[in-house]
Amino acid sequence: MKRLSSFIGAVIIFCSCEKYEPTPVNSSELESHIAGLVGTRTKKLPFEPPVAWAMVKAGRMEASYFQGSEVPGGNVSVSDRSLFILASAAKLFTSVMVMKAVEDKKIHLTAKASDYLDWLPQAWRNITIGQLLAHTDGVPDVGENAKYKELPMETTEYMSRGDYLSYAAELPLHFKAGLQTRYGQTGYVILSVILEKVYGKPYEKVVQEEILKPLEMNDTHFITHHSEIMAFRPQIFEPDGNSFKKVTPGYVYADYATAGLCSNLKDMIKFICALQTYQLLNAENLRRLYTPVKGLSGFALGWEYRYKDGELMAGHSGGWSVVVMHLPKSNTTSIFLSSAADESILNTGYQVAEKVKQFVDTP
Repeated sequence: MKRLSSFIGAVIIFCSCEKYEPTPVNSSELESHIAGLVGTRTKKLPFEPPVAWAMVKAGRMEASYFQGSEVPGGNVSVSDRSLFILASAAKLFTSVMVMKAVEDKKIHLTAKASDYLDWLPQAWRNITIGQLLAHTDGVPDVGENAKYKELPMETTEYMSRGDYLSYAAELPLHFKAGLQTRYGQTGYVILSVILEKVYGKPYEKVVQEEILKPLEMNDTHFITHHSEIMAFRPQIFEPDGNSFKKVTPGYVYADYATAGLCSNLKDMIKFICALQTYQLLNAENLRRLYTPVKGLSGFALGWEYRYKDGELMAGHSGGWSVVVMHLPKSNTTSIFLSSAADESILNTGYQVAEKVKQFVDTP
C-alpha cells in the first residue's frame, strides 16, 4: 500500500509538470509557466523558497516573477529590491572585469600570471590569464590546506589576499595547467590580485568604479561572514526537518572575486542589460567569455556552459540558489535568484532557463 501511494504521488507530480510543457505564447503566459515550474519543483521543501526571476532580452526586461518572503514565513515579500547572495555567480563580475582589462590593453589572455605578479610561486609562474579564467590552471583551493582550515574566522575574514594565497601555494598543483578542467576558487583570487596590480587599486574598488557605479548598481555589495547591510544579514535557508535553519556563509575578504557578493534582481537586470547591449564589453569579447575552450569541457573563459537541443547556454550558478543563464542565439538571459539552499532550487533555476529558451525559440 505504501508503494502504491508513492506511485500515485509521482503521477500527480508528473501531471502537474505536464501542464507547463507547452510553449507559452506571450510574456504573461511565460510568467505563469515559471510560477508553476517553481511551485511544482520545490513543493517538497518544508518552506516556501524566496525567489526572484526575470527574463532580459536585447537590453530589456520582458518578464519577471516573485515568490515568497525574504525570510520564509516573514512579512516582507520578495521584490526586485530583495538582496540575495550571488555565491559563485559573483565570478561573472570577475570574468567581465578581466575582459574589460583586456579591452583596456592592461591584460593579455595569453600572458602568464607571473608577468603581472613576480612573487608567485614557481609552480604557478607559467599559468596564463586564460587558464585561470577557464579553471584549467590546476591550482588547489585554500580550503584543501589543513593549516588554513584550522584558523579562526577572526584571522581569515580580513586576511590579505597575498597571505590567503600563500596557503594554497603550500600545496602541489593538481595537474599541469591547460591539460584538464577543475572548478576552483583560488584562480579567481589570483585574477583579483592581478586586476589590483594593473589598475592600481583594490579589487573591490576596481569593480565599483568600472561596473557598479557606471551602471548605478547601488544595491550590489561585497560581503564577508559578518557583513550587515542595513537590515539585511547575508544568509541562506536550508531545509531542517519540517522547517528551515538560517546559515551565514563563511565568506572572507579574499572571496570577493569568487563568491563574496550580494545583489538584487533590479541590479542584476542592469548588469545583464549592459552586457547584452555591449556597454561593458564589445561583442567579440563578450562572445569570448562564453565560447567553449577547445579540447576541454565545462567552462569557457569564466562562464560555465551547456547545450540544450544543440543550442549553447552559458552563464554561472551560485551555491544551490542562483542560476544566471544567457542564450547567445537570441541575446536573452534568465536571471534566477533564491536564498533557499537545496538541489531542487538549483535544478529549477536551470529548468526555468530552458523554459525561457523554449519561449524565445518559438517563431
